[in-house]
Amino acid sequence: MMRTDLKGLALNQLIGFGLLSITWTLLLWLNFTIAPDFFAHFVAIPALFIASGVSTLLITAGKPNGKITR
Repeated sequence: MMRTDLKGLALNQLIGFGLLSITWTLLLWLNFTIAPDFFAHFVAIPALFIASGVSTLLITAGKPNGKITR
């Protein structure tokens, strides 16, 4: 059973790191390519910051002793 928990934790971390890399890539791309406008400041950037928070939650979803909290 512990092996299944570790697989689930590793999958959550993999998804979290993938989402984190995608969101930060998009944030940097928005910063350097799009002129400041309503969409970038009030829709896209806050949505990407929320997605970064979700990915951080996925990465740190396990308890300190290695068990997954659900």
